[in-house]
Amino acid sequence: MPKLNQQPIEQPFNSIAKVYDREFTHTQTGVLQRKRVYNYLQRYVSTYSNCSVLELNCGTGEDAIWLAKQGCSVLATDISETMVAVTKEKVLENKLETNITCQRLGIQDLEQLNSNDKYDLIFSDFGGLNCVSPKELKKISIVLQRLLKPNGRFIGVVMSRFCWWETLYFTFKGQFKKAWRREAKEAIAAPLTLATTVDTWYYSPKEFGHLLQMEFHCQQTYPIGFMLPPSYLDNWFKNKPSLLRGLNQLEKWTPKVCARWSDHYMIVLRPKKN
Repeated sequence: MPKLNQQPIEQPFNSIAKVYDREFTHTQTGVLQRKRVYNYLQRYVSTYSNCSVLELNCGTGEDAIWLAKQGCSVLATDISETMVAVTKEKVLENKLETNITCQRLGIQDLEQLNSNDKYDLIFSDFGGLNCVSPKELKKISIVLQRLLKPNGRFIGVVMSRFCWWETLYFTFKGQFKKAWRREAKEAIAAPLTLATTVDTWYYSPKEFGHLLQMEFHCQQTYPIGFMLPPSYLDNWFKNKPSLLRGLNQLEKWTPKVCARWSDHYMIVLRPKKN
């Protein structure tokens, strides 16, 4: 397979590594959305004995730590050297060195991994796959399929093409371009900090499944953040804990069909062949 052109996204993510947990992971909305991810993910992790996981875009290692605590062995990868460094610190703090291996590796360079190593799960959380263009996703799917065991699953948490929270919020603010930015077919420059952006593509569940259809069957989708708000609304909810608790309860009852209108959705894909 030809080597893909790697997007120059290391530096933007390096710049937010030290503050990412404070500004997203440990926010009220971030914690609640991640709990929904874990609620669904646990169903798949528990089906494997000694589950082996390849994590893409591991960020600060929050998911790698959780997976290891569920008994999984994890290869945690990320294109950002600073993100990987933060993950290594957490691994040491939690004494999980025997369960988690960290490696700096961009998702576009997965062909560098040993093709003889196969995984029960390949997992990418909270929009890491949105940093990959449609063309690259098609090419990467070939490698992902090769790296999975015959009964393995590829699970991604992807930013959807439409989020009603976002459209309503920015419409009320009179920022109509932002209100409908997810509808763009081309990449948009999504801000990470005041000085840095990263190219971002938005995908509906149908679009994402179609891009990977040569190698994968779409097995299921789940809503992540249909009733729960996006993390950038966290400040507004800080003094409204009862309202957020109510929204979290409604999130638990949200039907799967709402995945297409959620802030994120979890998509579960089964390889067609190995």
